[in-house]
Amino acid sequence: MSKPKFVTLRPQDTGFGLPRAFWGHPDTFAPKADEDGRIRRWGLSPDTEAGDDESMGDFEIPATMMRRMKTSGMYFTTPSPEKQFVDALIIKQLEALDTAELERSDYVLKITLTGEESVK
Repeated sequence: MSKPKFVTLRPQDTGFGLPRAFWGHPDTFAPKADEDGRIRRWGLSPDTEAGDDESMGDFEIPATMMRRMKTSGMYFTTPSPEKQFVDALIIKQLEALDTAELERSDYVLKITLTGEESVK
């Protein structure tokens, strides 16, 4: 496996089960929309390399679950690769919002009550 372009893995962490997006750089990351066109979970899909899932008898364990079990104790003192990547996405998004020209609009909501006994 190659080395991630942005995140730092602990020496014991092989990166097994880490979704493909985390191997790239947050600056070039393009979020993926769900079937309904909405972006959830920062647009990070749980896709992993083909064949990463493990089998135990008839039960197949998703690679992301195996990753959590194997690395849960590795990242007590340092941020996990997932946190490193998402923190960089947050900074990128905040910088984009700071430089964007946001229009400020006031909305007026006019409510009219009708019925037999009108309010005056």
